[in-house]
Amino acid sequence: MTISLEGEYNASQTVTFADEMTVTFDDIPVGTKVRVLARIYVLEVGTSGSTENVLASGESDEVVVKKGKNEMTLWLGPPHTVTFTSDDGVEINSQTVDYGKKAVRPADPTLDGKVFVGWYVDADCTSEFDFSTAITEDTTLYAKWVTAYQVGMASEIRNGSVIADKTSAAAGATVMLTFKPSEGFELNSLSIKDADDRKIDTRVVTAGEKYTFTMPAVNVTVFATFMTHDGFVKVNGGRFDGTYTLTPESSVFISGRDLTIPDFYMCTHEVTQKEYETYCTYRSDRPTDTYGKGDNYPAYNVSWFNALVYCNKRSIAEDLDPCYTIDGKTNPDEWGNFPTSTSAENYSAWQAAECDWTASGYRLPMEVEWEYAARNENKDSYNYSGSDNLDEVAWCKDNSDDKAHEVRQKAPNGLGIYDMTGNVWEMCWDVGYPVADGQITTTTPVTGNSNRNSGREIVRRGEGWNNSTNDDCYVGGRSESSYTAFTWSGTKNTVGFRVVRSISE
Repeated sequence: MTISLEGEYNASQTVTFADEMTVTFDDIPVGTKVRVLARIYVLEVGTSGSTENVLASGESDEVVVKKGKNEMTLWLGPPHTVTFTSDDGVEINSQTVDYGKKAVRPADPTLDGKVFVGWYVDADCTSEFDFSTAITEDTTLYAKWVTAYQVGMASEIRNGSVIADKTSAAAGATVMLTFKPSEGFELNSLSIKDADDRKIDTRVVTAGEKYTFTMPAVNVTVFATFMTHDGFVKVNGGRFDGTYTLTPESSVFISGRDLTIPDFYMCTHEVTQKEYETYCTYRSDRPTDTYGKGDNYPAYNVSWFNALVYCNKRSIAEDLDPCYTIDGKTNPDEWGNFPTSTSAENYSAWQAAECDWTASGYRLPMEVEWEYAARNENKDSYNYSGSDNLDEVAWCKDNSDDKAHEVRQKAPNGLGIYDMTGNVWEMCWDVGYPVADGQITTTTPVTGNSNRNSGREIVRRGEGWNNSTNDDCYVGGRSESSYTAFTWSGTKNTVGFRVVRSISE
């Protein structure tokens, strides 16, 4: 081993290195560079035992003498072993570390059902090891594990995907979700639920956004829906063959009634005042602050006739085939004056409006479609659309402050559709069935009763902001009476509508 002194004082010695040794030079001047050409572990310049400059090991380590000295003391520290105890996890190889050097953090071990937290210096895992620490003795490190909770994805996420940055995590850990919509779609709703279907976290996020949540001490499932850029979700059709009953009970899906529902698109929200006013005017009272006014509030004080006009005008504006025909015409500008009473000359013509179910434009939902979507394609058994907790999904008498609220503020149902319970009633295409005239029967077609004689009424569903909890708002609530029906030309501050579109074969 060679020790060199460079500067005003030039000298060198070649020595045989022992565990501890002293090398003496004559009066080393201040500022002299001391270079040791060998692998050493500790270097002191000065009187033996008086440390002033300490170097880690290296092939060409050096220090600068700060005071005039005439001897150096060198120690050869032995290498040490760092042992990793993974406690039933994947075995981690031990490391041999030169004296004064640092251990290299190994890849994290794995253990089924557990999440690795870190390496600790004590078996009780109370003091975490710092890998920037110099190793000066044999060291044993212990793996700390905590319970791993699973992050799962719902079995059916349509028109996009959600990717979690981890499939399991410890309670309190941060989990990041990345959303990847299909072309033409964007994220609509997100909910995270435990095994008992309790919502851990529910947020509305914009398209393409990453979202993080804190992992609870339970396994969770991530549910997400994607909508078209204009706010529609696809509802997959299905068949109800009448051999079973739904829970809660339905007056639409009844025993013996065989119904086939085609696929369709439903808007995630009730038609807003901004959307309505883009194409139509209010026949009577405009929305007011008293009952909720603003671009994103649902349109109300509109009639069933108003809804038909809106649907066809919007369809024509967007170059879609209009669904409704009145007196042989599809352009609302050619339908004549709006009938304001049952005695109006053109009332019967408007009342006899026909719907082309194959047209690509906007229309009111059939009552069957409305309830099918409200029940998440008849998969849910919730009392309300999306939950058994009314306050979670609906604006009703107990929480609305006696007014409508902006759409999409409550949690959606499983399809990502908002406000199917509460806020404002929603008009459907179907004729109402007052109890005196008989209820829905097994032969009533999927499009509803076609008898539109004067005096009958149209159906409205979903309840409004003025309805009480419990039975008034339940998802199957449809009483065949004037209470849940609505006149063709009448308007109310609790009634609005949402639109759907047929899907061509």
